[in-house]
Amino acid sequence: MEYLQYLKRKEKEYELETQKLARDKIVAQERIATLKRELTQMGVEVDLANFISQDDEETHSDSTATGITDVNAKYKSWRTHG
Repeated sequence: MEYLQYLKRKEKEYELETQKLARDKIVAQERIATLKRELTQMGVEVDLANFISQDDEETHSDSTATGITDVNAKYKSWRTHG
């Protein structure tokens, strides 16, 4: 029962973190759009595809499996020390 409560607490924490990251992403996208407009007004053309690395895309796909492993390890550590 404690484990389920722990998982629900972690799930809520992850939901809040996801919401924060989504807001941060929107702010970053708006900033990029503003900068692109400013560069266009100055006559500078930029292809943002050159700045996106392959590592960024691969990291995103691995995050879910890693997160589950981390939660289990943290719970075991919590049970041992807590």
